[in-house]
Amino acid sequence: GAQVGTPVVIFGNQQKSHLSFQRGSILDTRAQPGYGMDYNTFMIKADDKTIPGFSGGPVLNLKGEAVAMVASSLKTDELSYHLPLEGCKRALTYLKDSEYNIPRGTLQTVFCQKKRFYEAHTNTISDEDAFELRVEKVLQDGPGCIAGLKIGDVLLSIEDEPLDSFLELEECLNSSIGNVLNLGMRRGNDRFVAKALVQDFACLVPSSLIEVSNSLIHPLEYSVALYYNLPCSKGVFLASQGYMFKVAGIPAGSIIRQLGRFTILDIDDFQKAVVGHKNGERVSVRYTLLNSFGQMFQRSLIIDKLWFPFQRADRDDARGKWKYIPCEALNVSKPCFSNTLPRGTKPMLQNSKITPLSALVLVQFSMPIPIDGEYSEEKKLVESCVGVVVDAFWGLIICERYQVPSTLGDVKVVINGILSVRAVVVFVHPFQPFSVLKLETSDLENNLVELKVSQNAACIGDSYDYFGLSLKQSAIIQRGVCVTTSENVYMKTSPNKREAFVPKNFEYFVGTQATNGLGGVFLDPVNNSIRGFNFHFFRMDIVSGMQAYIVLPILEDIRLALNEKKPMSFNINTLGIQLDFKPLAVCIDSYGLTKEWTLKLLEAMDNYHRNILCVAVKLPSVDKLCENDIILAINGEPVVQLRDYHRLVENQPEVCATVLRNGEEVDVRGIETRSFSGDGTSHVLLFSGMVLQKPTIG
Repeated sequence: GAQVGTPVVIFGNQQKSHLSFQRGSILDTRAQPGYGMDYNTFMIKADDKTIPGFSGGPVLNLKGEAVAMVASSLKTDELSYHLPLEGCKRALTYLKDSEYNIPRGTLQTVFCQKKRFYEAHTNTISDEDAFELRVEKVLQDGPGCIAGLKIGDVLLSIEDEPLDSFLELEECLNSSIGNVLNLGMRRGNDRFVAKALVQDFACLVPSSLIEVSNSLIHPLEYSVALYYNLPCSKGVFLASQGYMFKVAGIPAGSIIRQLGRFTILDIDDFQKAVVGHKNGERVSVRYTLLNSFGQMFQRSLIIDKLWFPFQRADRDDARGKWKYIPCEALNVSKPCFSNTLPRGTKPMLQNSKITPLSALVLVQFSMPIPIDGEYSEEKKLVESCVGVVVDAFWGLIICERYQVPSTLGDVKVVINGILSVRAVVVFVHPFQPFSVLKLETSDLENNLVELKVSQNAACIGDSYDYFGLSLKQSAIIQRGVCVTTSENVYMKTSPNKREAFVPKNFEYFVGTQATNGLGGVFLDPVNNSIRGFNFHFFRMDIVSGMQAYIVLPILEDIRLALNEKKPMSFNINTLGIQLDFKPLAVCIDSYGLTKEWTLKLLEAMDNYHRNILCVAVKLPSVDKLCENDIILAINGEPVVQLRDYHRLVENQPEVCATVLRNGEEVDVRGIETRSFSGDGTSHVLLFSGMVLQKPTIG
């Protein structure tokens, strides 16, 4: 065994690279733990200078016998601390007999060894016996606390048998699980007997866990409870934040004490609480934090059992595996949202002053699964933007695609800053920067304010009235003039940032006033119809907007599907190409544009633009067009603006085009359009921590 002065050799992986060893000798066999979470044990102190990579390695004497296990070192005194092997030898004895449940008893009390200074200095006892076990920590509601033990008490005996060693204490507890022991204690000058029930330590090691909404919940582990001096019997531990707890702002490491109407004491209570609430139901959560257990926090949480499995895992010690079972039947295909307004809400909405600002709503979107490259550590889990009600009867809202990039997510709409209503994403444009939402409730028809979408594009010189919301959700009202249109047909929100989605073949305009807010709308001063949408991702040093006429075709398709009660799935038929502009003069001088086509194109142009569309990038499936082809006409009609291209190409099975290629005019016939889904990514596979999906068009 380990004795003071014994030469030892330790083995380990030096800096995780190769096997190495260190020599030393044992200095003390009853040292205090030199670090961390080891408790109720002596440590073996040596001068072998343990380095990282040696932890868990053997400590051998010169006969090759293991006398300890490497634990840690302290840089302050360059000494090492090793664990004695008595506990390891006992565990191996059980494992050899295929006994996987090794009995260990506990009082949920930490003892420390202290020298009996008075007796030692008066030489009434030897140095080897000059130790006693004192209470250093007592966990709340544990057996030691119930028995009345307090910090500073000295343990003298167990069942009238004197002891001053951790090994003797451990043997007594391990052999007395479930029994009441008479502990001889001393508190100051008073002696007393405490009756303590020995608890099975296995009850304090989490053997079950619950996964819900990608969160991980299990009972509070004993070492964590000991470190923070917390009771093990109150609440469950939120080990991983997941989706619904992250949306609610409840941090990982919280101890959940109450969920809705259910008080949480253990993992079974938590399972009953989640089963007892419906998917989409809003509940109150009361919780504490590890470092502030005495302070209770409260948050509102929406139960999510839709996006991730709701399951429980129980540890099977015999097989060394975890057994997963569903916590309830998978019947949560649709959230349980209310279809009626809360009492008293209608009068509040009806009494609101009707202005164009009344048609603006705040859209909050949360994405449970990181898909399409939209999720990053810098990006918030819950994104906010401005939406515009364009159909009060059906509850249709236009919002920006950058903040609502997928149909796989949860949407909340705040109306007039008063009412929060659930919505669903019914369309995500594959190329244009907008999405379409539909409110879940059908009780708002007469209380919503809508704005009509103009069929006319905003042109240079047109006046507009801008209505929007600032970053603090206060109103912004400006009057301005459109100064330019269609500067770029594709754009990034930041030139130095790689975006998951970049609008393509996208026509926008620029006004005379700058704005910095969540977004808004540009209205015709005459009839208050929408001429453009201002989205949050546009540049903040200018005011710019997407042409509003782009949303009209898809709105008509959605209304038709709702009237005929058809499935809400929409596609965009168009060419798989990305367009760019080339100046007309360059096309004449460098590409050989003829005088005849120059006159035709000039006749189709307005007084402000002298550019021609060309193919910048194409998909491999578009084999009849080439990059750098200059588009002169589609189906025989000259094309000079993006609105002409969209009108002639979209939702057509095939088109014919006249292009300028290598200085020659070429008629290309039978160019088939391709169908692009408006559902975005609709299926993902979660496997072994990975998220697998089809590549997006972006």
